[in-house]
Amino acid sequence: MVGVAVVTLFLTILLNIATIAYFAGTLKANQTAQKEMVGLIKNELERQIKDTKEETINHFDQLEKKQDKHNSMIERQFKTESDVEVLYEKIEVANHRIEDLEELKK
Repeated sequence: MVGVAVVTLFLTILLNIATIAYFAGTLKANQTAQKEMVGLIKNELERQIKDTKEETINHFDQLEKKQDKHNSMIERQFKTESDVEVLYEKIEVANHRIEDLEELKK
């Protein structure tokens, strides 16, 4: 009777060891799969960050070009307005000369 109890105890211990080994292997496999998944996610995030950074830099470059065009147009407009003021002054001076000449003729 003691022999059957010892064999049963031994088989139970052996079965428990096998079960623990199985779960340890399963945990190890899951851990490896999770590490691979984390690596894939990390690589994807790095790629997306790089792409977003490049898009942002390109967008800022385009905005800078638009700003340069705008500034150039404003500078030309300011120069044109200054030139128009000078022309108005010249016309005014010419009109005064014409008036002076017309008074001399009288």
